[in-house]
Formats: sequence, C-alpha cells, structure tokens
Amino acid sequence: MSDDQSAFLKALSEKEDSSGIKKAIDGLKTIEESRLDELTSLRNAMKPKNVPFIGNLINFKVENDVLKVEFKDSNVLFVEFDKECAYFLGFHNSIVNNNETASSSIDFFGNISTLYVYCDVVDQTIVGNSKSSLLTVIPFKGKYGEMVQHTFPVPRYLPLMNGTIDSIKVQILSEFGDRIHFNWGNN
Repeated sequence: MSDDQSAFLKALSEKEDSSGIKKAIDGLKTIEESRLDELTSLRNAMKPKNVPFIGNLINFKVENDVLKVEFKDSNVLFVEFDKECAYFLGFHNSIVNNNETASSSIDFFGNISTLYVYCDVVDQTIVGNSKSSLLTVIPFKGKYGEMVQHTFPVPRYLPLMNGTIDSIKVQILSEFGDRIHFNWGNN
C-alpha cells in the first residue's frame, strides 16, 4: 500500500476534517492517472495486434467446469478481454496470462439472477423510483440447459387497470428492463 493510500485510510479512521480527506483523495486520483498513463505508454510500446483467427495462438480448455487459457505462441504475453467477456468466461481480471485458470465457472446466464414479470392488465404500483405494472419477481435458479419451475406458495391478488380484459400481455425482463432471450422452449 502506498503512503498516500495509508494517509487516506488514516484520515478516515481518525475522522479528520474534510480538507485532509479531500487532499488524500486528490493524491489517489493523481496516482491512478499516472498509472493509466504508464499503462497506455506500455501498450503503445508493445504494439498489440488484433488478429482475425486466434486458433493458432491460444487454446481454451474446460477443466472441472472452469476455463483454462494456454498460449500456443511464445510471442503472446497476455490476452485482454472486455470486462463483460472476462466475467462471462469466469475471470475476475480482464487481463489473462498463460496457463491461467478462471476463478469461477462460465456464466451461461449472463449475470441474470432474477426474472421480472410484467403484465399489462395489472394496475401500476411504485417500483423503485417509478410506477410499473410489475406482476411478480422470480428468483432464477438452476443449471445451464435445465428446465426451471417456480411455484408461488401464496396466491397474489393485485388490482387491475380496468374491469374489461380483451387480451393479456406478459413480459419477462431482466432487472435492467431488457428482454430475456431463452435458448430452449417457447418464448
């Protein structure tokens, strides 16, 4: 830990006035900016390449449900994935070295842990900071490719928008309001 980081933590623990904390935060920002500049200059010096096919450079293996990356070419020093791709593959760091094994298994569910079911005939209620026709929230459990079934233990009675119903539209969305695409079954 650097001296600036230690000073920052000490300022927080001693609850110094806000000027001491602000000074420590500014010091940390300066350190991070210099590290970013150093990383940028290193990348420019290494001359990274984008290649259309990596089959002759890198080998991916799945061992015990986790991914292992092996480099076939000695000129490859590391591989950098997008943050989302690294998470999907089970790596917590986006930069992966030779013979590195992911710390967790591949996330086939795309970080979806909860399904939000909306229905157009249900009267809108306050959800977070807005009104929505949320019918229910379902925890998402199961293994990849497995049929998941959820039974509600208690019936729910919700107010309707109006007394006449011609059709019912139900949507299953993620916590961010994105449609969930299912690989199996009927959508």
